[in-house]
Amino acid sequence: MPYYGVLSAAALDPVEKKPLYHFHPGTRSYSIGFFGCNLRCPFCQNYQISTKLPSSGLKPTNPAEVVAEALQVKADSISYTYSEPLIHAEFCLETAAAANDAGLANIFVTNGYMSEDAAKSVFSAMDAVNIDLKSFNPQYYEKVLKGGLETVCKSIETAATLCHTEVTTLLIPGENDSRQELDSLFSFLSALKPQPVLHLTRYFPRHQYTQPATSVHTLQKAGEMARGRLKYVYIGNTGPKDAHGFSKDTVCPECDSLLISRKNLRISVVNSSTSNCDNCGSDLPYLA
Repeated sequence: MPYYGVLSAAALDPVEKKPLYHFHPGTRSYSIGFFGCNLRCPFCQNYQISTKLPSSGLKPTNPAEVVAEALQVKADSISYTYSEPLIHAEFCLETAAAANDAGLANIFVTNGYMSEDAAKSVFSAMDAVNIDLKSFNPQYYEKVLKGGLETVCKSIETAATLCHTEVTTLLIPGENDSRQELDSLFSFLSALKPQPVLHLTRYFPRHQYTQPATSVHTLQKAGEMARGRLKYVYIGNTGPKDAHGFSKDTVCPECDSLLISRKNLRISVVNSSTSNCDNCGSDLPYLA
């Protein structure tokens, strides 16, 4: 395995950048990235590492070294991210086992395009995942992304039963933002038990896509639509919340009491419980 343990990047990130808003809020995650991907998204934000492999300068690490570095920088967790970590599943699983022994949580950030057996193996070893649901159009997945919607949906269903799950959809004008498609996507997520947290994020021109960035108005409308089906919905890549009036705070879906305050990357957990609202007592299954 010539790329075993070869990292494209390593950094200490806020867990909110994964994005995970309901898993260990306000903590830091030691994030490691890899090379390669099993999809071919023409709008890829990290195409330099997902579409190209290094031909020289390979300096592999090993799971013990990754865990030691995470402990050194006082991380709460290790995230497998940046490009598609499934390509390096063996290394991720070995590192996750070592991290678990050291008291660190494990986070997997993935496109979800994997077999059911792989999903069960990987997600059962993780404490939290964020899965990209890039479209709810099977033809778009097959023709443009070179993947399969049904496979990704099954991965999300599997993840929701095994670990804390959040989902991210990058809204691209004219590609995946029709009302009909979004309604189908929100309907699918709302039927899962437990419902995942949803992040709707703003597209910017990148890689092979040159169309203008998604308007904040489009994101706001999609977010309002999603909140008609889902308890927890956030929009991202819009800048500070006050600039556009769509809060990144977490509030109780029953009584609107503030649970987690987010001012850029300054996080404050207001609610004292991780399972019930201090004000109304309703269940809060997503405050890990």
